[in-house]
Order: sequence, then structure tokens, then C-alpha cells
Amino acid sequence: ELGGTLITEGATSALFPEYNLTPGVRVETPEKLFARGTILRGMITDAKSPLAYGIADKQLPVYFNQGPVLNVSTGVPAFVAFGGRGGTGGYSQNTQPMANQPAVSAFSPGGAPTPDSTSAVPLTTGGGRGGGGRGGGATPDTPAAALAAQFPGAGFGAVAPLGPQPRVVMRFPTDTTQMLLSGALAGGEALSNRAQLVDAQIGKGHVVMFAMRPFWRWQTQGTYFLGFNAILNWNHLDAGTPVPAALPAVPSPER
Repeated sequence: ELGGTLITEGATSALFPEYNLTPGVRVETPEKLFARGTILRGMITDAKSPLAYGIADKQLPVYFNQGPVLNVSTGVPAFVAFGGRGGTGGYSQNTQPMANQPAVSAFSPGGAPTPDSTSAVPLTTGGGRGGGGRGGGATPDTPAAALAAQFPGAGFGAVAPLGPQPRVVMRFPTDTTQMLLSGALAGGEALSNRAQLVDAQIGKGHVVMFAMRPFWRWQTQGTYFLGFNAILNWNHLDAGTPVPAALPAVPSPER
């Protein structure tokens, strides 16, 4: 809170969201997801963040091992954004090798962009995709003040503060057919548009959360510098932060 930076990756990235210390970041536990030690596509969504310095391409292969799955919202009431729990289900792994060959997408560094990378897609905040049930009909673009007026007293006042919002630097593709680069993946819908790299501000400091693994043996050399950037620029992570737009005035609901 006094200005330091904490860097987390893998399972440790779930600690702060689970204790509600990083408003707007939620950990999901999709039951049908199977992504054990697989290489997936990463989309850079905030190239102005110091965490992405020196990376020319808009896409990177990243190593992901089942979790954490981070859903990021910005200024949306938690009772609306996150909805209820979804149905139950499981994933049954076929132990016969290559019984069903996975659909692997092509990757060409610096080449033609995937359909996902041609336009910015906001992160989902509803619970209906992969991690839970139906949300309350809110969208990421709905001002929090307007939603608070629309749902007075709901959610026990669980409105995310309108201060600094979590900064999503990398995310998974929206199109599930563009996710898998190598390995096995089932239930990829649970990862659609979810965050891979988040910079959340706490007071004057930051928590950098890697949902993927920037350091994993020799396999992830292409993402090493994401971790190095977090170390080298720990006290300049506010650079390139967009200026938030003023929210429209919303009249108080009649009692």
C-alpha cells in the first residue's frame, strides 16, 4: 500500500482476489476445464503497460497449467457482474493416446493476426461462460453508479470501488479455436477472454498477477521478459495508464 510491488504467478495469483484485496478480480474454478501443462495463445491487450515493454508482437505462446482462471471487471457491482454458480459437470480424460486429436491453431510470430487480435474485446464479467451461472444483465460498459441506482441495496453493497481499476495486460483469445498451440485442451470456453496478466493497484502499490507461468523450465523463454519487466519497472507500473472518463451523474433512487 505504501508503493511497493508484489509479483505473483500460478496458484499464488489467486490469493489476493480470494481475500477480496484486489477489487474487480475474481478467481473462477470451471469444472470442465482441462489444460494441464499446455501451450496456449496469449493476446497483449495493453501494450502501453511497462509489463509489455519490448514485446513487438500482439501475441505470445504462453504456458498454462489449469489455473488460476481470472475474471476481471471494471467498476461493476459484484452482485451483478459475477452472477450465480453454474451447473456441475466433469471432464473424463481418454487415456488412449491421440484417440481424439486436439484442434491446434496456427501461430506465426509477426505474421497475419488471428480474428481475435483485429479488434479490442472487453473482458467478460458475466458468470455464464465457463465459470458460473447467469449474471444480472450487466455489461462491462455499464457505469457502476448507474448499476448501483438500478439495484439499490442489492448484493450487500458489493460495488467495486471507482478508484484505480485492474489493468489487464494479456488475456486468452475469445475464439476457443484460436487458443491451443500445443498440448491438450478441453473446456476451453472457460478461458475465453479471461485475463492472463493483471496489474492491480492497492493504495500506492501494485500486485502483478500472472495467471500463466512466465517461468517454467526451458519451455517459456519467450515469456521470461514479462517477469523481468515486472522486476525492472516495479516502481513505474502506472506509466501509460489511460485517464478514466468521468461517470455521468445518476439521480438517487426514490425511497
